[in-house]
Amino acid sequence: MIEKLKHKYALSSKGAKDMVRAFIAVTLSNLVLMLPVGLLYLLASYLLDNQLLQEKFVFFLIAIVVILICIALTTVFQYRATFLSTYVESGVRRRTLAEKLRKLPLSYFGKKDLADLTNTIMSDCALLETASSHWIPELIGAMISTTIIVISLLFFDFRMALAAIWVMPIAFAIVLYSRKAMRHTHEKTNVYRIDCLDGIQEGLETLRDLRANNMCDQYMESLNEKIKLLKNMLFLRNLQMQHLFVVHK
Repeated sequence: MIEKLKHKYALSSKGAKDMVRAFIAVTLSNLVLMLPVGLLYLLASYLLDNQLLQEKFVFFLIAIVVILICIALTTVFQYRATFLSTYVESGVRRRTLAEKLRKLPLSYFGKKDLADLTNTIMSDCALLETASSHWIPELIGAMISTTIIVISLLFFDFRMALAAIWVMPIAFAIVLYSRKAMRHTHEKTNVYRIDCLDGIQEGLETLRDLRANNMCDQYMESLNEKIKLLKNMLFLRNLQMQHLFVVHK
């Protein structure tokens, strides 16, 4: 599993172990967040049976305090296992990438569009960072915790378990069938981003010629149009990501 994570997400050995730790942290955090629901269920049972005695108040007060402490501890554990570990690993990944680029011959860069190359490298690094801190641990942790919760519900009432999981196949189907649209949006966003970066680079390289020929206004109009198209595509992509995040949650 460690080797597979290292290869798939360009992680070091420590980074892969930290990602497994993030899976565990998210799972624990999700399970602890179910404790208030269980406590509420127990309270409702006592109220419906008119059996809420005076000594039960102390039990519920202690339980509330213990649950709040558990939620705080698991939240801190999850934050450290996801965000802090991710950006420590990001530094390792960027240094490793920089070392590999340093060893490449200059002729390699002469054959490449530097704007395209820089955009691809930086956007991929940023995407891996966001995925490692927000998406992958949340997805795996949610799958594990949901499985544990559903199995637990089966011991109480199988109808409750079915009512809790009937939406899961629909949610996974939405996520799977939206990959094509997400890939198309991502590719189109990259095209607009590269076009925008090329426009900026063009302005930096030809600034004197633009001023000499009084073409600054025309150039800025063209660049603003490219920036506007990029902003619209980024807005659309963020909407799609938020939609998938809501479906996932």
